[in-house]
Amino acid sequence: MKKQGLNKYVKHGQGGFTLIELLIVVAIIGILAAIAIPRYQDYIVRSQFSSALSTVRGVLTQSEDNVLNGRTLTVTPGTAGYIGVGGNQPNGEITLANEDASNAEITFTFWSSDGIPSVLQGQGFTFARDPDAGWNCTATITDDNIVPNSCQ
Repeated sequence: MKKQGLNKYVKHGQGGFTLIELLIVVAIIGILAAIAIPRYQDYIVRSQFSSALSTVRGVLTQSEDNVLNGRTLTVTPGTAGYIGVGGNQPNGEITLANEDASNAEITFTFWSSDGIPSVLQGQGFTFARDPDAGWNCTATITDDNIVPNSCQ
């Protein structure tokens, strides 16, 4: 009686992936990256703009209360007419161009520095108070993919 070893169960031949299979996988990853990276960068720009917009929208109620009570708007904490945020924010600066009740304007300008996408640097938006229509938003950025419809 002949004793057979485990060799009859072992597959002899090629193991692993062929070069062409590896090249196909690398090509697929490259194509996905070429599509995903620009979309992610657009997402970052839109999210930073939306974050700044939310910050300013959050203070419009306080600003309107100050305007209706005849206070001059200010970004100085502890002062009558304080709008609820200081001038310097993580991505830019809030300024008050016109502080009186008849034509109050709150402007957000993005920093021109590292960490801020180049399309946003030095750009921004303004909320201007119209006594008849409330606060209207206008942006200096003309790209509709970045600026929401509410601030065009």
